[in-house]
Amino acid sequence: MIREKYSIMQNEFSINITDGKIDSVRTKDIKKSALRVYDGQYIGIKGVYGEVKDDDWTEALNNLGLKIPYPHKPTMNLNCNEGGNFEFDENKFLKDVREFLAYIKTEFPQFVVFNKVSLNDNLYSIVNDEWLELSARKYGYIFSLILKEKGTPNVFDSSFLYAGRNYNLNDLKKYFYDMFSVYDKRREVPKKKTPVIIQTDYMMRFFEKHLNGRSLGTKSSIFNDKLGEKLFSEKFSLTVDKKNSFIEPFFDLEGTSLANDEIFLIENGVFKRPYVDKATAKKYGYELTSSAGGEFDSVPSPSPVGLHFKNTANSIEELIEDREAIFVQMSAGGDYTDSGDFAAPIMDSYLLDRDGFKNRLQEFTLTGNVYDIFGKNFIGTLPYKNVEGYNLLVFETEIL
Repeated sequence: MIREKYSIMQNEFSINITDGKIDSVRTKDIKKSALRVYDGQYIGIKGVYGEVKDDDWTEALNNLGLKIPYPHKPTMNLNCNEGGNFEFDENKFLKDVREFLAYIKTEFPQFVVFNKVSLNDNLYSIVNDEWLELSARKYGYIFSLILKEKGTPNVFDSSFLYAGRNYNLNDLKKYFYDMFSVYDKRREVPKKKTPVIIQTDYMMRFFEKHLNGRSLGTKSSIFNDKLGEKLFSEKFSLTVDKKNSFIEPFFDLEGTSLANDEIFLIENGVFKRPYVDKATAKKYGYELTSSAGGEFDSVPSPSPVGLHFKNTANSIEELIEDREAIFVQMSAGGDYTDSGDFAAPIMDSYLLDRDGFKNRLQEFTLTGNVYDIFGKNFIGTLPYKNVEGYNLLVFETEIL
């Protein structure tokens, strides 16, 4: 019998914003733990908020009677702690947010600003009877602002996002100015082949579904029977990356970690492996990828946490050179079909070149197919300076 505890200590300081002003300030301090008991065949789990008591362990033990299959060895004999000292100055943060909002109101009076800004400071840990002891402290600031243009019937018209372990107020102002200073300079979308620059999370959903080891194992993935095949551009690689995130720990819900904190799922266009948890790896013979996830007190299952397009460049200029490109700021949804066709209505986008943003573009629908986007039309990927650990995808397309 092996006992294991997976815990998350969540601390959040959030500033709610209404009509361009601070409306309220809230703090959250939540501790939650999943107590697990393994007997070699089954797993018993008990979720606990707050401090753990002996009765909670008794209930986890009794839950073995539910006979939830888990014939896998827990992670053992591993000790690693990541984190560091972090000093949060609440008064400075509030002062900076007020100054940023005042800047927007003065320089861009056409916008009503709302939503929230927050600091998140989380400590993840997992320990068990077999000498497993892992912990990781992850913290960062998130500026998530929704913009409504005064006089329009829309609920919102654009957005501004910045996230990272640190921020610089002058940089925030510059990021905002660079884009929204051309907001009123509107023009038609170029009717020719043009590079499109888009946040990778819009495009990641397809891979989240079809690179799931369960989907491969049950033959419900578009990539069935294609392991080892070259499917995309040799410039394109996709990994499970545990080293760049300021949000997620380096280990998964089962305590599995990676050598060098990274493993390729697609490497130079070749499909190498799906992402899996222990159960899926064992059932279908796949390699572990540190991809077990779910709710903190659930039975682990394959989760796409940490999927990351490998960067091919450090700047937009490297990828578009002297061409104009379309930067997608906001999409009103969008999805793939199971055959790989993609469509998304683009609400807010901008024309740019190597010197910066030039015009705001009319709304349009972005379409394509995954094999073209990441194949013959793929240009590259680069770090997204507004969101630490995230990147931007650049591919060529013609807007019809």
